[in-house]
Amino acid sequence: MKRRNSKSDVTPLSAEVTSMMRNLARDARGVHPEIWARWIEIVGPETYKRAFPRSLKGGTLLVGVVSSAWVQELSFLIPRLLDRIADEVGPDVVKEIKLVLDPAVGSNGRVDPRG
Repeated sequence: MKRRNSKSDVTPLSAEVTSMMRNLARDARGVHPEIWARWIEIVGPETYKRAFPRSLKGGTLLVGVVSSAWVQELSFLIPRLLDRIADEVGPDVVKEIKLVLDPAVGSNGRVDPRG
């Protein structure tokens, strides 16, 4: 008979995804690892498919976005995104967000973390 895992042996999928994103962030140049790790919680699943952090310099987070329509949509959400980043990562890590068209961000949200 196979032994069933106890609840203490089971790792939630969200914890595994967060761990994976932290590992990817170690290879990413200039992106705060916790922003990478928590990006889906910060922006939500629909935006996650269309926008991804590219770099963080001097408190300015550069976010690559799949289309100009999404750049416009997200521009209205910048204050909310700044609040979410402060909640998830910490205050004063990101002071400004700049949105740019980025062909590396596909409709599936996949990007190369090495830039």
